[in-house]
Amino acid sequence: MPKSGKDSRWYGFHDLRREFATVNAASMYLFELQALMHHQALEKT
Repeated sequence: MPKSGKDSRWYGFHDLRREFATVNAASMYLFELQALMHHQALEKT
């Protein structure tokens, strides 16, 4: 992944997943987000 941001750190797969969840948390039902992220337990989402 390309470097980005002020500290020029490398962004990985889990950083992208976390960003996806953060961006979509306010506009989706929690159970939809859970299914899209393939989390088995709601606590993980």
